[in-house]
Amino acid sequence: MKTFLITLSLVCSSSSLLAYGPCDDDVQKLCKGEFHQETERTCLHKKVEQLSAECKAFVKGKEDSWKKTMTSWDKVKVACQKEIDKECADVKAKADDPIKALQVCLMMVSENLGPDCKKEMNRHIKEFQPNIREIP
Repeated sequence: MKTFLITLSLVCSSSSLLAYGPCDDDVQKLCKGEFHQETERTCLHKKVEQLSAECKAFVKGKEDSWKKTMTSWDKVKVACQKEIDKECADVKAKADDPIKALQVCLMMVSENLGPDCKKEMNRHIKEFQPNIREIP
């Protein structure tokens, strides 16, 4: 039991479990001591030319995925602008994460959403957030 606890504490304190997939070694080599954990992604982006090929591909894939998600969300905002202005106008300004805040607000007022807004919300949810229930 003692060996298990020592191993567990080493694993938990090890910074090799950073969850950056193929970039874990790059983070250790290029970002150690220079950046806090919450900004290691920033380090990867700033030092992209120094990254391993696998890490570069990983970072590019994440960027491409983010761009697709944001393009989709922009379509939702266009389709739901009337509802955002009416139902969620004050939410965006008060939130640390305005995108999430708008999504939550729109979901909470789903009975007041127009058909075009519902359609775009459901398309976005189905494609990018399948663990969230669609709007009836």
